[in-house]
Amino acid sequence: LPDNDNFTAEDATRWEQRLGMITNESVSLEDRKAAIKRKMNHPGDILARQSWDYIQNSLQAAGFNVWVHSNLNQIPPALLVDPLNEIIAVHKATNVYHAATGVYHGNLDSGSVFQYCIANHIEEEKDYFFNIGENLSCTFFIGGETLGTFASVSDQRKQEFRQLILKLKPTKTVGFLFINYV
Repeated sequence: LPDNDNFTAEDATRWEQRLGMITNESVSLEDRKAAIKRKMNHPGDILARQSWDYIQNSLQAAGFNVWVHSNLNQIPPALLVDPLNEIIAVHKATNVYHAATGVYHGNLDSGSVFQYCIANHIEEEKDYFFNIGENLSCTFFIGGETLGTFASVSDQRKQEFRQLILKLKPTKTVGFLFINYV
């Protein structure tokens, strides 16, 4: 078991396979052991395990320096732009937002489709342009400490990061990622 001092990288690989986890040998053995322990203890004894702060605490406990912001004000993700004014969200043709000019066409509240989201898949390309419909209250943001700022995640841990979010978030919710993979 991962709490044993004799636990090796080979043991970690076998446990990750048994538990349906992503195996990434470039991650330290200590981080892998911690991830295995979390998986074995899931869901744990936390009653409100689908709240934004539970997701944030779980991601931070996994070694990801990110913050989770609930979307209580129902902000369309397209209205949040990075410091370079690059587009964070891309809408279908009837809803286009131009971040550099601050101009949008169409109604942002009627079924916009956004890029850089996490809804159902570890592979981010499968979640591109996921249609969130009109319910922005079922969305949340993951990024820097301040809403709309970016956080960094190791490119080597990208799949692990997305998998953990998918396991933590309530099924009906969609997250928008303000993440730079480095």
